[in-house]
Amino acid sequence: MLKVVGIIDLVISLGLLGLGLFVIVRNRQRRINQLFGAVVLSLVGWIVSSSLSDLSPNEWWALFWARGAIIGPFFFCASFLYFTYFFPRDGRSLSKLKTAIIFGIPVLALILVPTKYNIEKVTLYEWGTDFVPGILYSVLLVCLISYFGKALHNLFKKYQQADSYEKAQIFYVFLGIVLVLLIGTFTNLILPVYFETGRLSVVGPSLAILIFTSLTAYAIVVHHLLDIWIVIRLGTIFTLLFAIISFIYVGIIGLLGQYIGSFSALVIASLFITLTFEPLKRFIEDKTDKIFFRKHYQMDEVIDELTSVVHKIELNLNKILDAFNDIAAKYFKVAEADMFVLTPAGTFVEQRVMDHKRELELGPDNPIVVFFNSNPGFVFNLEVIGRKMQDGELNLPVERIDLVPKVFEEMEKLDFTVALPISARNQLIGIYFLGKKKSGDDFSHQDLQLLNHLVLEIGAFIDNARLYEDLKRLDEAKSNFISVVSHQLRTPLSAMRWDTELLLDGKIDKKTQEEFLQDTYKNSLFMISHLDDMLIALDIGDKEINLVKERCGLKNFIDEVMLENQLLIQQKQLKFNVDLIELADNLFIDCKKIKKIIWVLLTNAINYSPANYGVVTINSRERQIDERKFIEVAVQDNGIGIIGEEQRYIFQKFFRGEEAKKMSPNGFGLGLYIVKAFVEAHGGMVTFNSAGRYKGATFTFTLPL
Repeated sequence: MLKVVGIIDLVISLGLLGLGLFVIVRNRQRRINQLFGAVVLSLVGWIVSSSLSDLSPNEWWALFWARGAIIGPFFFCASFLYFTYFFPRDGRSLSKLKTAIIFGIPVLALILVPTKYNIEKVTLYEWGTDFVPGILYSVLLVCLISYFGKALHNLFKKYQQADSYEKAQIFYVFLGIVLVLLIGTFTNLILPVYFETGRLSVVGPSLAILIFTSLTAYAIVVHHLLDIWIVIRLGTIFTLLFAIISFIYVGIIGLLGQYIGSFSALVIASLFITLTFEPLKRFIEDKTDKIFFRKHYQMDEVIDELTSVVHKIELNLNKILDAFNDIAAKYFKVAEADMFVLTPAGTFVEQRVMDHKRELELGPDNPIVVFFNSNPGFVFNLEVIGRKMQDGELNLPVERIDLVPKVFEEMEKLDFTVALPISARNQLIGIYFLGKKKSGDDFSHQDLQLLNHLVLEIGAFIDNARLYEDLKRLDEAKSNFISVVSHQLRTPLSAMRWDTELLLDGKIDKKTQEEFLQDTYKNSLFMISHLDDMLIALDIGDKEINLVKERCGLKNFIDEVMLENQLLIQQKQLKFNVDLIELADNLFIDCKKIKKIIWVLLTNAINYSPANYGVVTINSRERQIDERKFIEVAVQDNGIGIIGEEQRYIFQKFFRGEEAKKMSPNGFGLGLYIVKAFVEAHGGMVTFNSAGRYKGATFTFTLPL
C-alpha cells in the first residue's frame, strides 16, 4: 500500500513539474509565469522529498529525504508571497530590500536543513516514515503564518480592485493555496510537532497538491489563468508522443532482439523512430486537437491561411470579405459576424455578413464610428467592458472614454460581442463585428490578439482591392472619356461645319440664315463649356486653385441656371422650392467658382429628375462646426438616385453612373469632381446622400463665413 501511495505521489509530482516548466517556457519574459512556475516547483520539491522519504529502504535515506522535504514549504511560502505582488496584472516592481527580506529566511534556513535542528531522527513503519521535528519546524510555522497572512492580504486587496474576469482568477488561486496550506500545515507540521505523529504526512502533500492542481486546471480551462491553454495541449501531445515512442522502442527490441541480437535491434529501433518521429508527431497533434483541443489554433497558421487564400483569389473586395468570414467561422465558431465598410458618403454599411443580413448602416456620428475614429487600435469586447462597468471602474487607456457606455448600448442593440476597427493609411475604412461564440465561451486573450492581427491584414487587403478597382474604373473611365469627347465634340463641329457651308453658299433665305447662326452659336458655347471643364480638371490636378474673392449672392446664380434651363424645366414640368437664409446673398467668395458649383449641382438635379412629378429643392442654413461658422447649402431632387456601387466613385474624374448616361448622354463626368475641388479650396466640405435607385439624391456643401 505504501509503495502504491508513493508511486501515485511521484506521478502527481511529475505532472505538476511538467505544468510548472511549461508555464515558464510558455512566456519566459513574463514575470507572473516565472513566479507561478517557482510556486509549482517548490510544491513538487515538497511532495517528491516526502514520497522518497516514505519509500526509503533504510533510516539513513529516510532521514536524508525527510530533512530535504522542508525546503519545499519554505520556498513555497516565499515564492507565493512574491507572486501575489504581481498577480494578476504584471507591471509593478518590488524593491531589492523587500525581495531580500522575502527570500532571506528560506535561504538562511538552508543552513539548518541537514542538521538535527530540522529533524532529530526518523522511524520506519509499514505506513511510511515518522520523524521527530526540530526547532526549524517551529520557524517554518511562523513563516507560513506571516508570509501567507501577507499574501492573502495582497490577494484580498487586488480582489476588491479587480474586474469580474480577474476576480475569478484570484478566487481559484486563493482557494487552491488556502487548501494546500491548511492540509499541508495540519498533516506535516502541526501533527508531527504538537501530537508527535507523522502518519498523515504520507498522504498530506499528495492530497493538497491534487486539490491545487485540480483548481488550477479548472481556472486555466474556464478562466484562462495565465493564458496557458497551449501549455496543456503541448503537455498532452508530448506525453502521448513519449508513451507511443517508448512502446515502439521496447516492442521492436523485444521482438527482434531474440533473433538478431540486442545491439542490432537497438539500431533498427533507433533508425525507425528517427524516420517516423515527425510524421508521428504531426499525426498525434492532429488527433489530439480533434479529440481534446478543438478550440486550439496557432496564430501564425491562421494568418498564413488567410494570406494564402486572399492571394489565390482576385483583388475582389467581396471575395476577400467572404474569405475573412470563413476564417472567423472556422476558428472562432461565432454565431454571427458582420463587416461594415466605409462608403464615400461617410457612412458604414454592411458589405458582407455571416448568417443573415439586416441591412444596417452606421452614420459618421454613430458612437461606435466616432469612438473607433479616436481609437483605431482598440478592440471593444462587450464582456470585458460590461464587467468593468458593473464594477464601476471604467479605467481604459482610450480617447473619448465618455463614449464607452454609448458604444456598449449600441453593440447590445446590434447583438454583437466584439468590435474591431479596420484601418488603412490612417483612415477608418471598416468595422468588424462578431457575435457570441456558439459554445458560449468568452473570447480569450489569444482570440483577441489573433483578431487584431487579422483586421490589420484585412485592412491592407481591402485597401489594395479598392485601389485596384479604382485603377480599373479609372482606366475604363478614361477610355469612355476619349470616346465621349470624340463623339460629343465631333457632333457639334460637324453641325457647325454644315451650317457654315450652307451660309457661305448664299442660297438660303435670311430667316434660315439666322437659325443656322443661332445653332452655330449654341454649339460653340457647348464646346467652350466642355473644354473649360477639361481645362479646369487639368488645372486642379496640376496646380493649386487660386481664389479671387468678392461679395456676391447665391440667389442670382440659381436664377441664372434656371433661366438657362428654362425650356427643359417647362418640358419636364419640374417644381422648384428655394429657401435661402439672408446670409446667402452676401457671401465673401470666389463668385465664378461658386457659380460653377451651383450650375453643376442644379443642372444635374434638373437633368436627372423625373418628368411631370419632379421636385428640386434648394435650401440653406447656418451651421457651427468645431467652433467655426459655416453656411450649408443643399440641393435635393427626387430623381434617379445613386446606388451603392456608384457612391464610391461619384466625385472621381470621368465617372458617370449607367443610369445617368442613359438620361443625359452629354457629359464628361467632370462636374462633381470640379465641385468637390472648388468647395474644398474655400475651406468647406461637400457630401451627398441617396437612399438608392429612383429615390433621389441630396448634395450638400459648406462654405466658411
